[in-house]
Amino acid sequence: MARRGKSNHVWTIEEDSKLVESIVELKRSKNWDGESGSGLRKGYQKESEKILQEKLPGNGLKEKPHIESRCKLLKKQYHAIYDVRANGELSGFGWDDERKCVTASADVWADYLKSHPDCTFMKNKSFPYFDQLSIVWGKDRAAGLHVEVPLDVVEELDREENVDQVDGESGEDGVPSLTTPRDEGTSKRLDCKRRRSSDGFISSLERMTNMLVAHMDKSNDQTNKILESVTGGDKEKKENRHMLYEKLQEIEALID
Repeated sequence: MARRGKSNHVWTIEEDSKLVESIVELKRSKNWDGESGSGLRKGYQKESEKILQEKLPGNGLKEKPHIESRCKLLKKQYHAIYDVRANGELSGFGWDDERKCVTASADVWADYLKSHPDCTFMKNKSFPYFDQLSIVWGKDRAAGLHVEVPLDVVEELDREENVDQVDGESGEDGVPSLTTPRDEGTSKRLDCKRRRSSDGFISSLERMTNMLVAHMDKSNDQTNKILESVTGGDKEKKENRHMLYEKLQEIEALID
């Protein structure tokens, strides 16, 4: 179904189809392919206007306000669907390749749309251009996800490191101070904090591992960042680091 964009132009199915064809053509050309094969070069919408004039003579579509705003919308929608598909098994989503649409139960949709109200366009609606737009923006989106996952985990590990230092009342050289005795209530509260910290660590570990399995071409540099972020610590942290190392070894074996 055609939609109205910011330009108030009602895009037809044929116009959308030809627009997507035009940017795929530009992507495959050396002159408009983005740096390192990522996306398209700046100004590609103007060139797309010329192609559309040939494909749809007299259509009246211009770079501004028509093509520029439509490409922005298509890219936004593609990224949203890409992200859902990349984490589909984890979040309860699926993909119907015949109808080219995202699938999920009513409960999954309800929870997702609460935090992503702009993604109602995905629910029970076809997005027939996903495969074509993957040629244009797929590599760019995949690279973005690979960067985000490890950094999120590193930040969480750093936060847990700070929590442990506070709970342990570290003295000089990071050695826990033994000068102030704790009462039973304080000890229980600290034990609870440590358990929550440990549970959070394991949850983050599982989430990160599943994300990495979904993106098996993750770079070695990012793996090193994760390993470096968990250096030092007590017995529990050493066990967690060992678990993390084993998981990463399994992933690397799958990649090889």
